[in-house]
Amino acid sequence: NGASRGTQFRVNTYTIGNQSYPAIAKISNGFVIVYHGQARTADPCDILAQMFYLNGTARGSEIFVSSSQTPGLCEQYPSVVGLNDGGFVVVWQGEENAANPQLDIYAKIYNLDGTGRTSHFRVNSDTEGTQKNPAVSAMANGSLIIIWQEETLTGATEIYTRLYLVKLRLLQIFQLLF
Repeated sequence: NGASRGTQFRVNTYTIGNQSYPAIAKISNGFVIVYHGQARTADPCDILAQMFYLNGTARGSEIFVSSSQTPGLCEQYPSVVGLNDGGFVVVWQGEENAANPQLDIYAKIYNLDGTGRTSHFRVNSDTEGTQKNPAVSAMANGSLIIIWQEETLTGATEIYTRLYLVKLRLLQIFQLLF
């Protein structure tokens, strides 16, 4: 009926700088929220996650998701999806190399308890343009589909997607032109 089931509460425990661009997904016995925030004093561009029980109680501590451990490089615009087994996947755009700070799309898969099932991995294979604005969805058969935008060196904007099995065996990559 649209009635509130509780009071407003703060998701983030890190309070340095700004916290923005939240995304949410249902997981087993609760939900997970990811966001772009400042967890390290030298870097305003981290990706963090916090798992919650259905009643809004935090499940453990905030999870540091970001791929880069180099201050000054930026990860942002996360997306998250819950998996059939209770885990979840986070995708984001980020810079990983200070010598070549271009944007790529990264992902990391987590277990039900919030531990990393995989290390972070780059999703896009084309590294010539700027990759940004990722989104992720889980399919009924256990596969993942990750989609993002590429701004090519010629100035065109294209949409790419990549399909994965949960065990991370690459199935296919194809391009959608808009």
